[in-house]
Amino acid sequence: MIALVGRSGSGKSTLISLFERFYFPTSGHILLDDNSIENLNLRWLRSQCSYVEQEPILFNISIQENICYGLE
Repeated sequence: MIALVGRSGSGKSTLISLFERFYFPTSGHILLDDNSIENLNLRWLRSQCSYVEQEPILFNISIQENICYGLE
């Protein structure tokens, strides 16, 4: 597991957008286990990522159910 934390404007959202291939870098490559992410299945790649907003919304159910809710 990797967590990205930082100040507002530090590039966290940009990095995630690049990693999830919403757009591509203008130079260089992004590698995951020595494989270019451009060669990975997009659905699989995005299924490996999770995002927690600054002010997460939790429902009145268990923590496990809250986490699983996002997977449906």
